[in-house]
Amino acid sequence: MLEHFDSDCSMRNLGVVSNLGSAEAYSAPSIVLTSYTHEGLHVFDDFREAYAWLRHNTEVDDKVASWWDYGYQTTAMANRTVIVDNNTWNNTHIATVGTAMSSPEKAAWEIFNSLDVKYVLVVFGGLVGYPSDDINKFLWMVRIGGGVFPHIKEPDYLVGLLLLFVETDGKGFDRVRRTEIGKKYFKLTHFEETVYLENFLPHYIYLLTVITRQRGREQAHPAQKEADHERRILGSRK
Repeated sequence: MLEHFDSDCSMRNLGVVSNLGSAEAYSAPSIVLTSYTHEGLHVFDDFREAYAWLRHNTEVDDKVASWWDYGYQTTAMANRTVIVDNNTWNNTHIATVGTAMSSPEKAAWEIFNSLDVKYVLVVFGGLVGYPSDDINKFLWMVRIGGGVFPHIKEPDYLVGLLLLFVETDGKGFDRVRRTEIGKKYFKLTHFEETVYLENFLPHYIYLLTVITRQRGREQAHPAQKEADHERRILGSRK
């Protein structure tokens, strides 16, 4: 009898511990991350800072593009419209964002610009050792994008079974993949990095501003240039 009682209590205690563990796992604020190094505890508040910056420094109707993982948080915390989120069922929508993320800069700009996107949120954790970043999710962007848009081909991004890293030009180590990162000395022409975390370095959230046609006519799509030219001609005839 006592043995049965002891066993029953143990099972109940185990259930309580399990419930407490589940509560901790599901209620822990994953938006704020921590890491331990030989220097002690580091707290990374990038997500909250990024969403706060968007909420207070952008127009209410500005659209934000990112991989779908961050859609709900961007909508709730930044109060901005997103292209895809955690409840997007339209595979073409997700494939479009995946294709943009998998494309060279100009092609990506054309896609985001066609969607009227003003900001692109990207996550790179190689500097701080944050593993759940867009590089680790990148192969899914390629696969989903290629499932709808056949010019995106997974083998083009792979060497054996590894993601293809572009040529290396200088020192820079990815602490997550434990490899030298690729090309580092480049200049964006169709996007601008939004400096919002200059007081929070190092960080892993990057916001890119999509350069609009009004700010960069020379970078406009050829069809847009032609349309602008025709409007100028028509305007001069009035």
